[in-house]
Amino acid sequence: MKRQKGYWGMEKTRKLFNPFIDEVLLKVSLNELAIMYQKMPTTTILATSFEKTFKLAQLIQNQYYGLNEDDIVSWYLEKLDLCLRTYNGQAQFQTYFATVFRNKLREETEKQNYKKRKCILESINDIMEIGLEDTYNVVDMLLPKNLTSNEHDYCILASQGYDNAYIAQQLDVSRMTISNIRKSLKVKCIDLQD
Repeated sequence: MKRQKGYWGMEKTRKLFNPFIDEVLLKVSLNELAIMYQKMPTTTILATSFEKTFKLAQLIQNQYYGLNEDDIVSWYLEKLDLCLRTYNGQAQFQTYFATVFRNKLREETEKQNYKKRKCILESINDIMEIGLEDTYNVVDMLLPKNLTSNEHDYCILASQGYDNAYIAQQLDVSRMTISNIRKSLKVKCIDLQD
C-alpha cells in the first residue's frame, strides 16, 4: 500500500522551517536543545531540532504505510515539541524522540487498519444476509482474472473460513506451496488492498 500524498509533506515543511534554523544551534546537541527549549520554547529551537531529527523521522515514517503525509508531518511536529518539552536526560534525545514518534505512527496505523477491518467485516456481514452462495460470486467478481487455478481455489476456500492446512489438503499441495500461493496473491491482489 502506498503512502497517501499530502499537500505539505516532510520536504515542504523542512523548506518552510529553513529561515528559522540557527547555524550556531545546529552545532549544539539535541539533548542541549531540549534543555534550552524547556527554558524558552522558540521557533528557532524547534526549527533547528526539526532539521537535526529530519533524517531520523524520514527513516521512521518509511516503516509505515497508508498514512497521509500531512498527518505524518503534523504528528512529527507534535511529538518533537512534546519530546523537547518533556526530555529528562535519562536517554539520548534521538532515542526518546524515535520511540515516541514510532509509537504514534504505530498507533495511527493500527487505528486505520482496525477501521478497514471493521468496514470489511461489516460488508461481509451484509453479504452474508444476501446468502452464502452469492458471497462466493462476490469473491469471484473481486478476484483478478490472472490467477492460477490453485490461487483462485485458495481464495474461495479462504473466504469460506478454512485454514491453510485444510486448504493444502483440499488442493493436494504442500504447506510450502500454500505459502508460495499466498505470496503470489499478495502481489497479484495489490489493487484490492489499496
